[in-house]
Amino acid sequence: MNPCPDSIQIAAYHDGELSHQARQALARHLAACPACRKELAALEAQSRWLQQAPVPGMAAALAHLAEPWPWRQPRALLRTAWAVTALAALLLLGVLLWIGETSTGRSGIASAPAGWEMLALNGDADAVRYTGTDAQLARWMAQDLARNEAQ
Repeated sequence: MNPCPDSIQIAAYHDGELSHQARQALARHLAACPACRKELAALEAQSRWLQQAPVPGMAAALAHLAEPWPWRQPRALLRTAWAVTALAALLLLGVLLWIGETSTGRSGIASAPAGWEMLALNGDADAVRYTGTDAQLARWMAQDLARNEAQ
């Protein structure tokens, strides 16, 4: 007679988890071994008891957790998406208005060009008014632009 299988193998036999060959070998052993048949019968009785046991109801304090979340429902999800989109559009509009305000000044009219910009555009006509590093930079830019136009 074969040595008795361990409880894990008998439980696997009961649960139908063994391969066809292993199941046949264990069935032959069960036919000859009363101790293993008794262990299998105890597993079957325990399974029947668990299947017949009443399932306890959920506590009222936890029942609200089992209900679906509002954003899982399609209509609520669509409303949430629209709200997020609207907020993003308002934020973008606010940023664009702020950028426009900072680039045009508070009055909404473009601020006057800096002195060196005027010098670069007008050439040396206003050189008396503009001196310093910015004026020198503007002169170099004007000279470089004049060379490029000449070529």
